[in-house]
Amino acid sequence: MKTWIIRILLTLIILIGLTIGALNMLAGTSNAHKQGLESAFSGALKGQTTFGVLNAFNVFPQFSVDIEDLYTTNAMGQGDIKAKNVKFSFNFFDLLLKRHQIGGLDITDLEIEKGIYTNQTFFASLIKIFPTKDDNQSHMSITGHYGILPLSITIDMKQIGTPPELSFRFDKENKFSLEMGRTKVSGFFTPGTKTNTALQNLVISRDGTNCKSLPSTNRFTMQSFTSQIFSEIVTSETDKDNLETLCANITKYSL
Repeated sequence: MKTWIIRILLTLIILIGLTIGALNMLAGTSNAHKQGLESAFSGALKGQTTFGVLNAFNVFPQFSVDIEDLYTTNAMGQGDIKAKNVKFSFNFFDLLLKRHQIGGLDITDLEIEKGIYTNQTFFASLIKIFPTKDDNQSHMSITGHYGILPLSITIDMKQIGTPPELSFRFDKENKFSLEMGRTKVSGFFTPGTKTNTALQNLVISRDGTNCKSLPSTNRFTMQSFTSQIFSEIVTSETDKDNLETLCANITKYSL
C-alpha cells in the first residue's frame, strides 16, 4: 500500500513539475508575448490597444504584468485610454480558484477620455495599493483630476498573508473617502451587492460642514456615483452652489 502511495505522489510531483515548466514557457517579453497581451487588453477595453514596452510578463508563481506606454484607441467606441505605466499581479492559485484577490496594483499617469466611463475626462497620476503599515490600514489610493477638479480617493482593503506573499481584497464593507475640489465624501463601499455595487451611508461635507438634507442611511449604485453624483459635484463647485443645494440634487439618485 505504501508503495502505491509513493508512486502516486511521485506521479503528481512530475505532473506538477511539467505544468510549472509549461507555464514558465508562457512567460516572457518577446514580441509574441507583447502581441498576445495587446490582444487581451484590446478585448477587455473594447478598443485597439498597443504597448510601448512590455517590461515583464510572468505566469507562475505570480501572474504579473509590467507595461509602459499603454494606449487604447476608440475604447467602447467612445474615446482613448492611455497610461504611462501599468503594473499588476495576482497569485496564480488565487486566479485558478477564482478568489477575488490581487497581489498588487500600480498605475501612473492614466488618462481616460470623457464618455468612456465618466462624464468628464479622468486623470490619475497614481493608482496604487498600499499594504498595512504601522497604524495605517491597507488601502487603494487614487490621486489625480476629474475634469478640472483635483481628485483623491482612498478605499480600505483587507490584507491577506505576510510579506512578501501578500494579497488584497475588498471586504463586505470597506471605508472610503473622496475629495473633489472643496467637497468631501465619506462612507462605505460594499461590493458584490445586488444593487450594482452599492455605496452606503455617505456623508458629504464642505469646509468642515456636513450637509443635512441627505439622510444618514442612504445607498447609491457605483454607476450613479461615478456619473450623476460626480457631475453634480463638478457643477456645484463650478457654479459655487451651497452645500445643501448639492446634497438635495444628490439625494434624488439614492436607491
